Amino acid sequence: MEHLVQLKIKDTADRYRILKKIGAGGQAVVYLAQDFEHPQQQLVALKQQELEEMLGKIKTTIIKQHQCTNCLLCNHCNHCQKCQNCQHKPLPHDQKKQIESENLAKEELSKELLRLLREISSIQLKHLNIVEIYDSYLSTDNKFISISELAQQDLKAFVEQRQKKLTTQEISMIFLQIVNGLEYIHDQNFIHRDISPQNILVFQDSIIKICDFGFASYGDQTSSSVGKQEYIAPEVLPGNQNYNKSIDIWSLGVTLYYLCTGSTLCDRGLINVVARGQNHIDLPLEHKIFQPMFDQMLQLKPQNRPSASKIKEDLMNIIDEGSPIYQNYQSSLLTHLMNQHKNKLQKQEEDFEKQILAFGKIIFE
Repeated sequence: MEHLVQLKIKDTADRYRILKKIGAGGQAVVYLAQDFEHPQQQLVALKQQELEEMLGKIKTTIIKQHQCTNCLLCNHCNHCQKCQNCQHKPLPHDQKKQIESENLAKEELSKELLRLLREISSIQLKHLNIVEIYDSYLSTDNKFISISELAQQDLKAFVEQRQKKLTTQEISMIFLQIVNGLEYIHDQNFIHRDISPQNILVFQDSIIKICDFGFASYGDQTSSSVGKQEYIAPEVLPGNQNYNKSIDIWSLGVTLYYLCTGSTLCDRGLINVVARGQNHIDLPLEHKIFQPMFDQMLQLKPQNRPSASKIKEDLMNIIDEGSPIYQNYQSSLLTHLMNQHKNKLQKQEEDFEKQILAFGKIIFE
């Protein structure tokens, strides 16, 4: 990544007015808020994560690490005098199991810290099909706050609220944008690890964006067991082996099925379970054109799954490039790239001016 994210401590009320709660997950609460410093009083999504809750988990983890090795009941450290004089009756235990228990506790501690750091590092991802983070900081009341652009709804709600099923061209355009965002994520050496309709947002002008990087991993491989059970790749489930970017491709395949059917169920149960049993799953007849790429994405062996770039290449054979929705998307993509380039040049100019001023001070001192 180009640079490290620097977090400041701020009072949320100094800039943002919270209007109402619009969502909640296992790790955070999302509010509709107004940025009253913005010229147009812009509405934003304010995501709030309690640091005290995270610290509470860390405290519990630390206590587990200091469990008395004499009795495994009290919480005295095995290096202190109290532990040596423990009055409980000693319990027989295998030293290897004790080491495994300590390692597990340390792993839980790391997860809580890494989850927050992952989300902070993902703020630097800039792409039309990734939710833009406007601001992030630690609040004066011990919360991690991230301010992002406001979506109309997530993809799950979008599909559920439609009276008619999506057409092949509609699915193609939605899926192309998801694949474009995921290709960029992978090119930046991230693994999202939680691709699902709940983590894909729908904006005005039919723009689709990937969000929620709380489980994202930086690097070629990782081994933590995370993600939604309906979308999680089979190699993630054991939780004891390394996996790579191909887990996102499996989740992408399940997401394609959801777009085609409005469900993650087939006549034999959850498609994620059925596919893990190496059973073939048919897409609806009206969407059979997606069947080859769908089958490839749900290959049991990770090395047999296509990359996001290959999926995009195949998808372009289906998309009507002359359609207004495709032309509008290409125009939005070009505008976004130009703005990114403009912002980068502006930042370079500002940095250069600072260097000139600093150099001038040195000369005249």
